[in-house]
Amino acid sequence: MISVAIGLFCGACAKFFNGQSYVVSITLSLAVGLLWDIRMEIRDCQDLQEETRKRLMGMLELLPGAILKDVIGLANHVELHVPKDKIPDAWGKLLRKVETEYVATNYIADLYGEGWVKEPMKTQATIASKIRKVYIVKNDTELNAEIWAFREQEASGMNVKYIFESAIDADPVLAAKRAAVGELDFGVFDRRQVLMWKLDAQRKVDSCRVLLDPVKADEFAQFFDVLFAHPEARRLPKVSGSPSGVI
Repeated sequence: MISVAIGLFCGACAKFFNGQSYVVSITLSLAVGLLWDIRMEIRDCQDLQEETRKRLMGMLELLPGAILKDVIGLANHVELHVPKDKIPDAWGKLLRKVETEYVATNYIADLYGEGWVKEPMKTQATIASKIRKVYIVKNDTELNAEIWAFREQEASGMNVKYIFESAIDADPVLAAKRAAVGELDFGVFDRRQVLMWKLDAQRKVDSCRVLLDPVKADEFAQFFDVLFAHPEARRLPKVSGSPSGVI
């Protein structure tokens, strides 16, 4: 990403510096540095987006319009690969920044058997009223295996449904939206950022990607909205017994 940014700015310099002011030259240099700062802040799972972007936009007001458009495009499309051992921290920090809504699917097999998921789940419990989820299962056996975790999240205030994967494949609209986004397991934060889970052949978590792209995030959110409203997306069945202890 930064190599693309540097290439863009170098080309811009060659095109615009002849006869342009020294102020523009300084601003371009600072903008490259700020783009690098954005990349490093995301990599370190620190304040992921807004404040740095606001500073960047302020700096770029002096740039020629053609360059400004390209730079904004770069700042609005940043992707980060997160290894498994860093997921709790990255996921937790994204959750703590939620202002309006976190929507998520879950296609992971036995997610709540993983010890590292407990801290992010505790964070989710603090914003439960802002969360909608759809659990995607293959059959009744999978549903029954996870039912206590689902019920506990529902009891905490989350808006939870489940759907069978076969229902998604059988619906042309859902199948098309699944193909368009290319993922079945994801979370969307305020329709601005997307966390996409990379699963192995057993549907266990291998790693994840975080995409800072409001346009793409909205595409995922629209898929979720259609999925959540689908008649085959059902509320959890009433059961009796002991809670799971997930939260």
